[in-house]
Amino acid sequence: MTITLTRRYTFSSSHRLVGMRERHKCSRLHGHNYGAEITVAGPLDNGLIVDTADLDICVAPVIARLDHHDLNEVAAADPVGMAAILAQPSVENIAAYLWKALGFLRPDSTKERFGLKRIRVYENDHIWAEVEDDG
Repeated sequence: MTITLTRRYTFSSSHRLVGMRERHKCSRLHGHNYGAEITVAGPLDNGLIVDTADLDICVAPVIARLDHHDLNEVAAADPVGMAAILAQPSVENIAAYLWKALGFLRPDSTKERFGLKRIRVYENDHIWAEVEDDG
């Protein structure tokens, strides 16, 4: 049996997608109110996988890097680092960025008793992308 805990975070960001067909609406600067679900798994300790306040301490600084920012500018400021994945700031790449940025929470990387299991990012109510631990 595997028990998971999911915490939802929200952030607002602007972006424009690059390399889209001519006059594609997403090639113009626009914004979204994103939702990011961070799912962790692990054994229970006193009935909890992790205190959500402790999870917030880990996740909040990463979300803050995106919140109320132009994601194209975030990528341009770090063209060879982790943010380079946001050069095309699609919802899929935002999920991949969060997965990489929170890599220290993956079971093979953490000394904590819990580990990152899945990240799901919602662009809106109808579109989302997710990254999941294959192990």
